[in-house]
Amino acid sequence: MDTEEAYLKGLQGGIDVVISDYEMPQFGGLRALELLKQSGLDIPFIIVSGTIGEETAVAAMKLGAVDYLLKDRLVRLGPRSAMPWNKHACGGSEHEWK
Repeated sequence: MDTEEAYLKGLQGGIDVVISDYEMPQFGGLRALELLKQSGLDIPFIIVSGTIGEETAVAAMKLGAVDYLLKDRLVRLGPRSAMPWNKHACGGSEHEWK
């Protein structure tokens, strides 16, 4: 989704996971993560980038992203998307599953 408005509308559509590029023309991945948190929805957020450094990736995960992937390793997305991201399904607290 190219705009914040379209993204917010999409969040209301019952999606299972958000996969966001770190840098987008209209708004960035960290802003998308912020909007997700503000929405109060419990949807896993995965950030994707070709340029993100380890420190930035860790910072994004501390902000609530459940994972990050480098664009040259998108093959890992399949196994990641099949993981039980829901903290209740994992049987642990939010701290334990992050």
